[in-house]
Amino acid sequence: ATAGTFEVRINTRPTAINETFGAALPGGPFTVDLPAGPYFQVRLLGFTFDIDGNSVSGNFTLEQEVDGGSRTTKVGVSDLEVAIGGQTLEDGEGAFLILGTGVAGVISGTAQLSAGGFEAGGSIGVRFNTTGGAVDTTIDLGGTTATLQFDNDIFEFYGAGLALDIGGFVVIEGNIVF
Repeated sequence: ATAGTFEVRINTRPTAINETFGAALPGGPFTVDLPAGPYFQVRLLGFTFDIDGNSVSGNFTLEQEVDGGSRTTKVGVSDLEVAIGGQTLEDGEGAFLILGTGVAGVISGTAQLSAGGFEAGGSIGVRFNTTGGAVDTTIDLGGTTATLQFDNDIFEFYGAGLALDIGGFVVIEGNIVF
């Protein structure tokens, strides 16, 4: 089963659009505000996908534009919740920028895993930039904005409030960055 709001925004004109329409409509006027084209955006807001007790939910955005012959693709997710076989990721969020020179992104959330006397959990994330240059951009996630800022190439994994419990016999807790 699926649920949520689906939005598509497209501009094929070489100029930006900022027009108000429908002043006489029962819901009142609405404004179309799009950057110069070619531009394409798809949003799934409050989306939930559930199959056999496993689920993924959140807000998802895919945006692509061409400026000066260079294609830029942005992907974002907020309020991500994933539950598969009793394992969970909550409070997930992420943003990715895909350029012809590489990819930059960040993704984080709170994970909880357990199996056969083994339990692990905590806040985890990954940050990376392989574009060969600085990145400074935002991604509109339909109510929140994700910011990607990198001075240069990087790959970093981080965790906070991490806990590993092996059958109650060995418990390791802490924070890591590498």
